[in-house]
Amino acid sequence: MEKGIIKRFFRGTSFKKEHGIMLVLALVLLAILWLTAQLLFDGQYSPLNNTISNQGRTDYNPRGFVFFTIGCAVSGFLLIFHFIYLYHNYYPALKLVLLISIASGMVASVAFMFVGFIPGDINKPVHSFFARFSFGSFYVSAFSFLLVMLRKIQLKEAWPSIKKVGIVYTIFIILLLLVFIIPELDSLADVWNLDERLFDWPIWQWTAFFNILIWLINVYLIIPSQKS
Repeated sequence: MEKGIIKRFFRGTSFKKEHGIMLVLALVLLAILWLTAQLLFDGQYSPLNNTISNQGRTDYNPRGFVFFTIGCAVSGFLLIFHFIYLYHNYYPALKLVLLISIASGMVASVAFMFVGFIPGDINKPVHSFFARFSFGSFYVSAFSFLLVMLRKIQLKEAWPSIKKVGIVYTIFIILLLLVFIIPELDSLADVWNLDERLFDWPIWQWTAFFNILIWLINVYLIIPSQKS
């Protein structure tokens, strides 16, 4: 039975509950590995002071960087099959756009793996390329998926409902806007006597990352159980 579950996961044909369990396990594993990397960080690691990539720098985190690398590799690998699952469940709505979305998500997942494989202190230009490419591709996937969902609504298909899509993308767009806007308002730190780090890039890079994770979970939750 366990082999059947694993086989269906890698084919993207899991039942919704099965896939949800695998998705949760992947995210929990990522959280455990990254928290371990942060605990082993030289000095105190804080999202207010440190970018995501700092966890994987060999100079900043000589004892814990390997946990960051493993986290990126394993979660990035598993996310590839999450997008295959999404393809099977959202097909055949707006086929070309769906393919662009799925391909972008899969490429983003592979790039995320290389963010861990190539630490920023070893080769900063290449590391930065994969980090930006991963973020950008995930967001291309997300906005492409919005078009797919709107097409399904236009065709009056049984799902998704416009209410659910509205909730998912309202959260997504608000967080994305905050990522771009708040760092530009750093002058307000003195006016309102706020911690300047609240306007610095590290915390908003983390926000952009969690925005992607929230979206990945939400596009799964929208799928009805009988669809899988």
